[in-house]
Amino acid sequence: MGSINTLECMKVFRKVVETGSFTAAAKDLRMSVAWASKNVERLEEVLSSTLLVRSTRSLHLTEAGEACYSTAGAMIENLQDLQERLGQEAKKPSGKLKISIPQILAQSGMAEVIGSFLKKHPLITLDVNTDDLYVDVIDGGYDLVFRVGSHLQDSSNLVRKICEVERVLCATPDYIKLNGVPDCPADLQDHQCLVFSLLHDPDSWVFENEDGKTRIHPKIKMTINNSPLIKRIALTGAGIAYLPLFTVQEEIQSGQLQRLLPSHECEPLVLYVMRPASRFQPKKSCLFSDFVASAMQQIINQARVPPKS
Repeated sequence: MGSINTLECMKVFRKVVETGSFTAAAKDLRMSVAWASKNVERLEEVLSSTLLVRSTRSLHLTEAGEACYSTAGAMIENLQDLQERLGQEAKKPSGKLKISIPQILAQSGMAEVIGSFLKKHPLITLDVNTDDLYVDVIDGGYDLVFRVGSHLQDSSNLVRKICEVERVLCATPDYIKLNGVPDCPADLQDHQCLVFSLLHDPDSWVFENEDGKTRIHPKIKMTINNSPLIKRIALTGAGIAYLPLFTVQEEIQSGQLQRLLPSHECEPLVLYVMRPASRFQPKKSCLFSDFVASAMQQIINQARVPPKS
């Protein structure tokens, strides 16, 4: 026997009871009498119980049939209610979304993005967690988790890559005046470097130019687990930072920070979003994910610093 749609069988069973015959039920449901009878037989097989006692003139519910009739009604009504609510949510998204975003996004344009989204979708509310640490999507009850990183942990969640995030090496003019300008990546082993500790391989910095890739292990002055704090410490002149370009673009343009090794391309990070691996994604979750992806990609792509001549 093929797979059985138990709920559909229950609908047929209830209609048979309500109309008093298989013929009337089949007419109302626009199916053959034989198929209506087969659905009830399948339901009896699933429940291992006789539900109807049939004679040539009438049908009688058994005790099991009475229990099934009552339960089937509640199940069908609950399903119809759920379909109606989800249908309304799809037309006019509403309700709460729980999301997690890294600190680097929280302090680099995300406030404006979220504000614009809430104005556009006033029936949606947000529960926002800002954290650079790895969070479990399922255990944390998150609808969406955004992260900027170089490596994804093995996960059963669905992952969407939004865009690559360009990185640059930078320091203040005062730091450079005191410590000199590195001429090549290997020179970083003689400098004071500020390292973000939560990346997959934090103390391995990769650069590329026409001669190929170079991987170096910089001299670490400080490891930090909060990415915006790295920029603030770099701005004091304490060391060299290796940061996403869109987070330091204004400081580079204003001269507060100076880009280093401009002839070497830094290995990019990736902005991605994770969600639970379920078949259906709520409309509000899809809307927010697409809205943030579009806005952040624009912010990141607009961040460009021309290399020094």
